[in-house]
Amino acid sequence: MITVIICGVIGFFIGVVVEGDDSWLMKMAVGFLFGLIGLFMGVIVGLIISGFLPTTIVLEQEIELVALKDTNGVNGKFFLGCGNIHSNWYYVFYTKDPDGKIKFNRLSADDDDVSIVEEERQGGTLKVYGKEFAKKSYKNWGLIPRSGSSKYEIHVPKGTVITDFNLDLQ
Repeated sequence: MITVIICGVIGFFIGVVVEGDDSWLMKMAVGFLFGLIGLFMGVIVGLIISGFLPTTIVLEQEIELVALKDTNGVNGKFFLGCGNIHSNWYYVFYTKDPDGKIKFNRLSADDDDVSIVEEERQGGTLKVYGKEFAKKSYKNWGLIPRSGSSKYEIHVPKGTVITDFNLDLQ
């Protein structure tokens, strides 16, 4: 943010100095125009600086996975499935918001940023990780941490992932 402000102020002063007219109003108008150009350049410089500043991965949220009872009598603590929608594979699941609302969600199974972690536990959770600058002061100079999507970890009880299956092709 400081980068944007500095570039805007520099642009304003360059505009005032470059304008040769003696009219103070004209100097301000040109300074304002150059200031806007400076702000735009500051955004570009801030984005470039962001690419060089170190980042860290932090846990943004942890969401409980839940199951709904269906007409076949299947129920439990959580539900995670994998399915094909328009030739794309997805992990599908239900989550429970802090206010108690249950929502259907899906994550692309083809995405490298999605992983399943089996561990000794009851129930399942979805952990969402994001990037932020390694030091809070870096926010002043860079605009956003290096681009990249969030990372997702689906934590499930041990034995949830079935790796031994039988295809009967008769």
